[in-house]
Amino acid sequence: MKAAVSVRPMQGGDIAAVLEIQRACYPDLMQESAAAFSAKLGLAPQGCWVAEEQGRLLGYLFSHPWTHARPPALDTPLAALPATADSYFIHDMAISPAAQGRGVAQRLFRAALDGAKRAGFRRSALVAVQGADGFWQRHGYLPVRRVAPRLSAKLAAGYGSSAVLMARPL
Repeated sequence: MKAAVSVRPMQGGDIAAVLEIQRACYPDLMQESAAAFSAKLGLAPQGCWVAEEQGRLLGYLFSHPWTHARPPALDTPLAALPATADSYFIHDMAISPAAQGRGVAQRLFRAALDGAKRAGFRRSALVAVQGADGFWQRHGYLPVRRVAPRLSAKLAAGYGSSAVLMARPL
């Protein structure tokens, strides 16, 4: 019998395991540094979550207030959150390949979404990568129809050619 999976707030000591999961899930183009992740954790600890089982991390989620039409660049340590944040940005969620299909992603996402609602946000945004737009559509996100050409180029350069900016009401 498998031990129960728990979801808890991320701590600084989790970053090494987060980087391992990231390496297993994303190509080099999408790798973020410990400094970039630590900055997000420092600015928005209430939006950073991990799932674990018997002390082993199975997945993580970084989220924070942001401006929905201007997703942050990958691997750039954030200096501050925008004063006029209009949405809750799901920055990154990755599940260890060994834990996929066990409902870990849904549990992490629910923790972030509940926090966003408690904070009073009325919209959430994200950039779907690696064909994950179908997963996000099942969770209420829809592609943003009007994306400026400059933003489209930024998304493709930073997040990959299949990146899709998506949003949903909360």
